[in-house]
Amino acid sequence: MPCAHATRATCFKGKSLYDLCSPYYTSGYWRGAYSEAIYPVGREADWVVPSLITSTPILPPLVRRPPGRPPTRRKRSRHESAWSSRKCTRCGRLGHNRSTCSNPNVSQVP
Repeated sequence: MPCAHATRATCFKGKSLYDLCSPYYTSGYWRGAYSEAIYPVGREADWVVPSLITSTPILPPLVRRPPGRPPTRRKRSRHESAWSSRKCTRCGRLGHNRSTCSNPNVSQVP
């Protein structure tokens, strides 16, 4: 599937978006993939499995957890907008609120 920039440029030129897509995403390919009958799998007792496969031990992957605490927030995509920041009602700055404000008292100008 084309990216947003390619789609916008194609629309600007007045061409069809379907020319940019792979034919694998068309309904004709989908119908062709499922046109033949799909038979259910038989009983597990009737399977013929080679001895080479049954004798090979299956081990877990050799992956170590990274050091440190796991992240608690989801990583945002490049195109995803950020949330609005907090604004302090005491000093008017962004990034904190009134209860965590460490700025000196701001005098109220009438």
